[in-house]
Amino acid sequence: MGKGLFLLIIVSCLLALSIPSSTISQQPTSTPNAWMPSAPISTSSANEVMIVTSNRIANGNTQMIVVHSQRQSLAVYEISNDSGTIQLKSVRNIIADFLLDEFNGTDPTPEKVRTIIPNP
Repeated sequence: MGKGLFLLIIVSCLLALSIPSSTISQQPTSTPNAWMPSAPISTSSANEVMIVTSNRIANGNTQMIVVHSQRQSLAVYEISNDSGTIQLKSVRNIIADFLLDEFNGTDPTPEKVRTIIPNP
């Protein structure tokens, strides 16, 4: 793990754990005062670019998503708000995902939309 990623994960965890406990207990709603996901944090160096975002999940813990754009992969972590432990939940290379024209879509599918819209 690069030093940049490690530092970014630590900073993100500290930011996530610094949310007041009254905010932690709130469930996301459409009201203006509800807790909202963090704005993505990004860092870059000559060899790597990272994007990190976090949000509160149903069990009250924090989910952190780290995207490594050079490796074209992402990792999902769960951070316990009680103990502060970090658990890796999933890692995935996303190159093939973006080669798909559609997946798990509903009507109108991209193919259907292309048949409706006239060619420019």
